[in-house]
This record gives sequence, C-alpha cells and structure tokens, in this order.
Amino acid sequence: MSRMIKRILQITFIFYLIATVYTVYVLLLATDEKHTSHQDQQVPAKIQLKEPRPGPDISNHHAPVKAKNRTYPIEIWSKVGLGSYTWEHILNGKLESRLDGIWYYGELQVHNFEFRMRDGDGVQPDKVPQDVENVFLILNGRAPDKVQYTRYWLDHLGSYPHLKRVVLMLIGNEQCQNDWVLPYMRSRGGPVDMLFVVYDTLIVNGDDIMQWPLGVATYRGFPLIEINQLNLRSPRQYRCNFLGTMYPNSSREVLLKVINDNNLQKYCYLKTRQRWEPDESKASLQTYINVVLQSDLTLSPVGMNAECYRIYEACALGSVPVVEDVTTKGDCSPSPLRLLKKLEAPFIFIKDWSELPGILDAEMKMSIEEIVDRRRRLVAWYETFKYKMKDILMRKIGEVFEEDVRR
Repeated sequence: MSRMIKRILQITFIFYLIATVYTVYVLLLATDEKHTSHQDQQVPAKIQLKEPRPGPDISNHHAPVKAKNRTYPIEIWSKVGLGSYTWEHILNGKLESRLDGIWYYGELQVHNFEFRMRDGDGVQPDKVPQDVENVFLILNGRAPDKVQYTRYWLDHLGSYPHLKRVVLMLIGNEQCQNDWVLPYMRSRGGPVDMLFVVYDTLIVNGDDIMQWPLGVATYRGFPLIEINQLNLRSPRQYRCNFLGTMYPNSSREVLLKVINDNNLQKYCYLKTRQRWEPDESKASLQTYINVVLQSDLTLSPVGMNAECYRIYEACALGSVPVVEDVTTKGDCSPSPLRLLKKLEAPFIFIKDWSELPGILDAEMKMSIEEIVDRRRRLVAWYETFKYKMKDILMRKIGEVFEEDVRR
C-alpha cells in the first residue's frame, strides 16, 4: 500500500508540474502581448504592497490523495517570516487576521494532509491547541537569543499529552553552526521527526534533515508576485542594482570600489546604508521593488551569508541575480548555494567582483530579444523551483506518516 501511495503522489506531481510549466508559458506569452511598449516601470497596480502577514487569496491546485480514506491534521505554528513564505509562496495558502492581528490563521488541504496555520505574536506554547497530535513548527535559530527561544518551544513539546509527530523548519545560523539542534532529532532520542533548515549547514543529510530556501522577506512586507503582473518585454532603466547594508571589510566594499573605479555608476543603481535595519517602510519597500523591476541584473554580494532574501526577490521580479559564489565563514559547506545550484538556478555566479566590468560589457552586446528571453527563463525557473520545493516538503512529510499509511 505504501508503494502505491508513493506512486500516486509521484504521478500527481509529474502531471501537476507539466501543467504548471505550460501555465507559466501561457502567462509569459500573455504578459508579452500585454506589455509591448517601453514605459517607466513603477510598481504595477496589481502588485499590492501590504503590511507584513496578511496573504493573498490563492487557491490550492493540488488534488487531495486519500490513504484508506484517512486524512492527517497537522498544526503549523510559525514565529518567523519563513513561515508566511512557506505558507503563501510555496504551499499557495492564505492567511486571515484574527484578534486585530494578534493571530493569523489559515487552512489548506494538500493530498491527505489537512494543515491549520497559526502565525503571529499570539502563537505561544500555552495559547495553541493543547490536544495537538501532529505539529509543524517554524522557528528561528539565527542568533543565540533566537536559539534560546526555539529551545523553549522544543522543550515544551513534552507538555502536549497527545503529541505524536513533530516537523521543524528552522532559519539556521548564518555561519551554519546548528549542532545544538541535533539532540532534539528523534533519530537521537528527541521529539523531532523531520528538520528543514536554511543555509548550507553540514548537518543536512537528505534523510531526516533537509535544506530549505530562505525565500523573500515577507516580514518586511515583500508581496507574492504573479507572472502576469510583470512587464518582461520592455527595456529596463538600469543594467544592475545594489541596495543593501555595507559591512566593514566585506566584499560589499570591494563591489563599491569596482563600480567607482570603473565608472559604472551610470549603469547601476546604488543605494547603501551603514547599519542593517529590520523594518521597512511602505515607501522604502516600494522604492526597492521599483528599482529591481527596472534592473536587468541584481548584484548580490555576500553579507552575513551568501544566501539572502535579495536573490529570491530578484527572481520574483525578473531581475537576474549576480551571486558571489564563495563559502561563508564558519561551518558552512564548501559548496555554497548548493540547493539553488542543484535545482539549476539560471544565475550569474562570480568568484570576485572584479568580474563585474566584463559582465556589463557582455550585457551591452545582448539584444533586447536575448534579454527578454533570459527574463522569461528566470521567472519560469522560479515558479518551477517553488513547486519542486512544495513537492519535497510534502514528500518528506509523507515519509513521517509512512508508518500510519501502512496500517
């Protein structure tokens, strides 16, 4: 029975992926016909900038697959923006505000799993359903204080009397120092059946510990963008852009020097700041989206890690990421950005920013048709990437419940 269920899931996903690719192709053609003239690209009216949290109304396209007419309820409790990215952008779910934004709640059925998503400040260990049987926690392990709070959640799991299975999704440490979580894995005597972790940490094993993408900065209000909202055909105002924080003695300083020394300011939009700021105003977010929409390339120098929100936001807006392909200091894999490379991201990877003048020279020689074709391939790849991540997530969750399926 287990093999039959797996086969059904595989066939369902293959059919859905083919339909998705075709849909993307049709949307790209429709977009090209809709946007035929060059225009100053402001944020399109359909791209609604929103306050962080509330999600768009996106229907679920996956047909449920029953196992012996049984469904499995899974509570998703999220305390970090990665949760809304996974829910809205990967699972295509929606959230509604409750109690004036203290809670955000959503329901979604995928195959034979019924998800109930709870997000927001009101999600606390003593405020969630105490009779939970299956829980999917989405937490933050990026810094020591975040790890302490995540431990608090994990240590509290024993207080739920009916709890059977636990899936954990974690924003990992940016230097990939995540060994603290290993004792919580069921394979080592802990409560966690499956772990999804962000960044190129060495603890990923492809079995009960999987890598997960960082995604876009939903906590800053970055919206879900549909392909038909993009103008992919018109020329863009800038060859490249960089908007970001300048860290002392970082490659970001090298990038700025290369741009200045080679007089590239006339091609690239630059806006830097000296200190990282977690909050984004509506005006600054709109400026950021406008600039990326107007740029053929988005420069992505290493910050605290090679993987950053900017990469995924550029993909969503059809601006090719130019990514610094270097290993992050700490305990990260010597193969940086391995998840994106494994899924064949159509980016420009560089080892040093001294390569930028040559990249821009090559850009000048490209025809608008070649640039438009590259944009199409980028946004199509990103849509497929999200569906593949959805499939990986559902497949690994299915493995957690495989024992029940056999019964």
